[in-house]
Amino acid sequence: VYEAGAAVSQFEQQIKHQHEIVERDRQQRDQLTQELASARMHLQHDEQRLADALTSLELLEPQAEELLASKEMQESALHEADLALADWKQQWSQLQQQIAEPTRQLSVETSRIHQLEQQISRNQQRLERIEQQQNQETDNNDSTLDIEAAREQQLILTEQLKEAELQLAEDQQKLTELQQTQQELQQQQNQLRSSLQSNKGRLSSLETLQQAGLGKDNNGLKQWLKEHKLDDLPRLAEQIKVDSKWEVAVEKLLGPTLEELSLPEANRLEEIISATCSDTVELIINSSGNNDAANDTAPAGSLAHHIQQPLELKRLVASVYCADDHQDALKRRESLNAGEQLVTPDGSCYSRNWIRLSGQKKSSKDNSVLARQKEIESLQQQIIEDEQTLTKTESDLLQTQQERKDLQADQQTLRQQQQQLHRSESEANASLLGLEQQKAQAQQYKERLTEEITELNLQQEQDAEQLIQSQEALAIAEAQSEQLTESLEQLKEQQHGLEEAVNSASQSLQSTRDQYQGLQIQLETQRNNSQVSQQQLSRVTDQIEALQERQLNQTEAQPDSELIASLQGKLDLALQDRKAAEVKLTESREALSQIELVIREKETARAQAEAQVSTQREKIESLKLNWQGINVRAETLQEQLDETEFEAEALQLDLDPDAQIESHQKQLEVIRGKVQRLGAINLAAIEEYDTQSERKVYLDQQNEDLTEALETLESAIRKIDKDTRGRFKDTFEKVNEKIQDMFPRLFGGGEAHLEMTGDDLLTTGIAIMARPPGKRISSIQLMSGGEKALTAAAMVFAIFELNPAPFCMLDEVDAPLDEANVGRFCELVKHMSERVQFIFITHNKSTMELAENLIGVTMREPGVSRMVAVDVNEAALMIKE
Repeated sequence: VYEAGAAVSQFEQQIKHQHEIVERDRQQRDQLTQELASARMHLQHDEQRLADALTSLELLEPQAEELLASKEMQESALHEADLALADWKQQWSQLQQQIAEPTRQLSVETSRIHQLEQQISRNQQRLERIEQQQNQETDNNDSTLDIEAAREQQLILTEQLKEAELQLAEDQQKLTELQQTQQELQQQQNQLRSSLQSNKGRLSSLETLQQAGLGKDNNGLKQWLKEHKLDDLPRLAEQIKVDSKWEVAVEKLLGPTLEELSLPEANRLEEIISATCSDTVELIINSSGNNDAANDTAPAGSLAHHIQQPLELKRLVASVYCADDHQDALKRRESLNAGEQLVTPDGSCYSRNWIRLSGQKKSSKDNSVLARQKEIESLQQQIIEDEQTLTKTESDLLQTQQERKDLQADQQTLRQQQQQLHRSESEANASLLGLEQQKAQAQQYKERLTEEITELNLQQEQDAEQLIQSQEALAIAEAQSEQLTESLEQLKEQQHGLEEAVNSASQSLQSTRDQYQGLQIQLETQRNNSQVSQQQLSRVTDQIEALQERQLNQTEAQPDSELIASLQGKLDLALQDRKAAEVKLTESREALSQIELVIREKETARAQAEAQVSTQREKIESLKLNWQGINVRAETLQEQLDETEFEAEALQLDLDPDAQIESHQKQLEVIRGKVQRLGAINLAAIEEYDTQSERKVYLDQQNEDLTEALETLESAIRKIDKDTRGRFKDTFEKVNEKIQDMFPRLFGGGEAHLEMTGDDLLTTGIAIMARPPGKRISSIQLMSGGEKALTAAAMVFAIFELNPAPFCMLDEVDAPLDEANVGRFCELVKHMSERVQFIFITHNKSTMELAENLIGVTMREPGVSRMVAVDVNEAALMIKE
């Protein structure tokens, strides 16, 4: 459709163009006919004017000759009268010149005398005023004492500032040392806690294994021992001290005997035997014999030599001898007496008539009761030492943290004092500089007053001499002026007659000149008319010939009717094509509408399906939640059954099939009433205590982990705060240094700096203090729009100098700037463009001249815009070529 429409428009424009050409040719022919008629009319008029001009010339030329002769005679008479008047004027001028000098001298000397008198009076008043000021300056010249006091104050502040800086450096060094100490203590604390937790876990697992290995997990036996107050008796394995090499041998040799209870009082044996325990109970009775004597009676090479305690065990194994290995035991077996045995380090026993071999070559520490008991005692001792060390470390850490906090507080106070001293020192420097400048200005002013007094005195003397000279010259000029005035009056009486003669001759000559000049004008006019008419006749004749030739050529040019007919045929074909294309477009649009309708129906079906899917998904989630709730209830019921030590299957068998929830609730209420009537007796207190104790241990561990994590986070936060303060301070100082350099470059002078609005580096704000040239220092909020823009640009450029980015976007930064400031702004941008690429939006021509590439938007047609880009360097090369 668009192509057919374009073709129709093209053919219509061509046909219209052909018709316009035909119409333009017709208009040109009509115009040529009109111009030809007008030219012929002008030709007749010019021929008539030429004939009239020639007739007038023949009549005026004789009159002109007569007036010329009369004018020459009158000019001669006027010349004689002018000579006489010129002689008189010369005499008058001479007298005027002679009288002008005395008159001028008289005026000059009068004015000079008046001026000298006024100047003498003014100088006298000025001299008195200066002398008075000099006396006042002499009375008020006490600035030397103020300068000395200000200099002493400045020195005191400088010394205090140095002391504060030294103290601050010392505190910083101490703070660094305390921080290192704190980190070491925290690391040591973490290591101790980790080691202590690991040892406690290991100890707990070993004690559990040891209780199982020593039979302490037998609840019935435990209850019987507790009833007979024997539960606190130590086991034999807990008292044995034996060399490491023979621990396995002793354990294999004794076997279950290791679970024996060590009974210190033999008189309780009858009581224990009469108690009749249902479980097996082994007792070893301590004797009160001499330990040294027992050690001496132990046979050489027996196992008793390797046992330190208890004494009763040494007596039990006095007939058991040690063999280094199985070969040694086999060799010595035949020499054994009745009741004697040989034992190897792995626990194998040899007698004359029997041998018991150990079932394993090497016993692990976890399976060895004695090794485990030894490790338990070692861990208990290690835990006690670690707890003591941890307590001391925590105390040292708290002390170090407190010292660090105190030192940080002192350091903050010192920083505030240092800032106050800096401000005081700056104020003292400014005050001292001001006093010194005042003193220098006062000294200069005093010297200038002295010089001025000397000059005024000398001027007064010179003015007095000049006044006397002027008065004498005035008297001489008055006498000369009176004499020349009399001569001038006599000459003035001759002026009237001479002027009348000159006027009469001049009037006659002027009248003749006017007549002659008018006649000459008429002659010249007729001559010009004749020449103009001849030129006009020639020009009109040429114009008529040219117009006739153009008319002939125009008649021969005829419009091309065949071309118009051909274009009209093409236009008809293009119209048919456009109509067919519009029909296809209509059909396509209807098909597209049908497709969009189907798409909308499919979208509606998809939305309904998604809604159904969402509904089913919600149902599934609801069922999952119900299933999880049932599982939780089942687990809770199972935990309750585990706590009551009942089995679910057994309870189900015992339940009455006809029983309902209401009947069970009634029974439960009856039982609860019975329990309440029992009073405050809690039979499950011990078990609850054990449960709560285990929970407390678990919560304590969690609390320790949380406390440790909190301390770690606080330490990390403090480290981040420290790093942030350090980096902020360094960045602040660097940006402050850069803006002090950028600001004078942009303003052509002045100064600027940054100030913190608070003392805490983490929460402080920053204020920009600026002093443009010729102004006092003030906040940026008190500046004009252009000054704010330049100051903000200086801040941005200072930050870019510190941390340059690949690109910098400037959006009409130069809009509020004048030409001078724009120039400095462009110079700085050009300087920084060596490291940063600038993209700036501007309407300023000076800033545009700085760019290497220009990109703009133009609208050549209404409502249609396009981008235009120009490479300045390539454009310059094209212009040179």
